[in-house]
Amino acid sequence: MHTIRLNLIGKEKQVVLEASFNKEKIKSQIINEHVLLANNLEQSIFNRLFEISKELIGLQKLLLNSN
Repeated sequence: MHTIRLNLIGKEKQVVLEASFNKEKIKSQIINEHVLLANNLEQSIFNRLFEISKELIGLQKLLLNSN
């Protein structure tokens, strides 16, 4: 009887541990997705700032040439 009870307690702990593991795994996946989104946003901002800088340099050249 004690062996059956211990087995049930062991199974319950295993279920709780598996649920906890799955929860942490999902959290990790969400964090990884957020990091990827942040990296993509950072790259987009950098690309846009680079384009703006090129446009400003072009305007400076036009202003210098017009004088």
